[in-house]
Amino acid sequence: MAAQPGHAFLPVRGKNFDLIFSLQHERTVNQDNTVQLGPCVLQIEKSRWRATLAGCRVTIYQHLDGSWSIGYGPHIVGHYNQQGIARLLETQAQPKTLAKRGSLRSPRLPRLNTTNQPLPPKPNRTLHVL
Repeated sequence: MAAQPGHAFLPVRGKNFDLIFSLQHERTVNQDNTVQLGPCVLQIEKSRWRATLAGCRVTIYQHLDGSWSIGYGPHIVGHYNQQGIARLLETQAQPKTLAKRGSLRSPRLPRLNTTNQPLPPKPNRTLHVL
């Protein structure tokens, strides 16, 4: 019998067991921002802090459930399913619903001037001709 009540197990904080219990492979990113591991080619999307990882050494994690992720230093730069399809692209592959006018155009994007007529001049602008 123990001298004190309770157990000796302590919670582990700050450790990602999903990365610890995975197969880890180091690769160099190709110029087209892809990494090849056997027959599987994984496309790395650009991130907010770096447009491309071409030429950088990354770690590819093969998780116990068969999914993949790519790490660059402390950053995880991609998550992929068992077939190598990016998880972000899986959610985007859902069919989009059409708006009232039947348009898929995003309302946030400005409309392009498709006519041959010049745009009217903006106020408070000075035109300098050389």
